[in-house]
Amino acid sequence: MLQLNNKTPYQAERAILMDIDGAEIWVVVVKATFEIRDGKPVPADEQRPVCLADDYYGEPGASSMKYENEIVFNKPGTDIVINGHAYAPKGKPVKKLDVGVRI
Repeated sequence: MLQLNNKTPYQAERAILMDIDGAEIWVVVVKATFEIRDGKPVPADEQRPVCLADDYYGEPGASSMKYENEIVFNKPGTDIVINGHAYAPKGKPVKKLDVGVRI
């Protein structure tokens, strides 16, 4: 098995996947988790592990996805996942609530 010597403070994982021609490709994922503190991103005290399978809030197919499998053959960009909470004003139930996120 191929060994991975991770010298970063972040989580890392590896896998061997097959490309469309059946050739083996060694995929390495390094994942950094950040928190927003005083309006600035800083590395989180607890680094989340690399997600090896899709993770849902409830039953797969009947709930929304929380985290997507991160070990994939081709990922041409960077993922930014934002998980948060929205609370109705004054704690009273509402039928609709506008929320937003800016980066």
